[in-house]
Amino acid sequence: MNWEKRQGNYDDYLHEISDHYVEALTGLDKSSVDFASDQVIKLKADRVYRYTRSRIKWHQDQGHKIIFISGSPDFLVSRMAEKYKATDYIGSKYFVEDGKMTGGVSPMWGSDSKDKALQYFIDKHSIDMDKSYAYGDTNGDISMLKRVGFPIAINPSREMLHQLNKDDALKNNTLVIIERKDVIYQVPTSVLHIRGLLLIVDRK
Repeated sequence: MNWEKRQGNYDDYLHEISDHYVEALTGLDKSSVDFASDQVIKLKADRVYRYTRSRIKWHQDQGHKIIFISGSPDFLVSRMAEKYKATDYIGSKYFVEDGKMTGGVSPMWGSDSKDKALQYFIDKHSIDMDKSYAYGDTNGDISMLKRVGFPIAINPSREMLHQLNKDDALKNNTLVIIERKDVIYQVPTSVLHIRGLLLIVDRK
């Protein structure tokens, strides 16, 4: 798939990549996947966007609840949640049988699945959404951004920016952050294109 097509529909591109990811994992020993996951966290975990890292630290310093909701595999999200001391987390669940990856997956990359997960955490942790922050980058995060008092889009896809501009409340309230290399920009929601980790924070 060429770059122009990816630019045109980044959300569909993510789903296609996820399909290839599931196919590649099918039949692998879970122990091998765990070993690879540990290495990924060891070598790459600090490559989370600087803005994201700074916001996690700020929320921790405020004593906020921090929850990761991600379309990434649960075996990676759990390790990231542990590293960044998150209160709770959920990722796409990859099924294992007899010690091997079956190829079955309960995805967490769509709007409906993320919305259900969000409601679960709201009930579990008694979260006041009017005082909460949410961070997202694709269309699957739109419903979550609509439910919080402080919506933030980090490197949003073109499709996400289009949806933000269609909703007056989101258009006026969403903070759009674009990070490239070592430069962080704050831009209006009307800016064209550009993609992170999803977390929700309950501000007491």
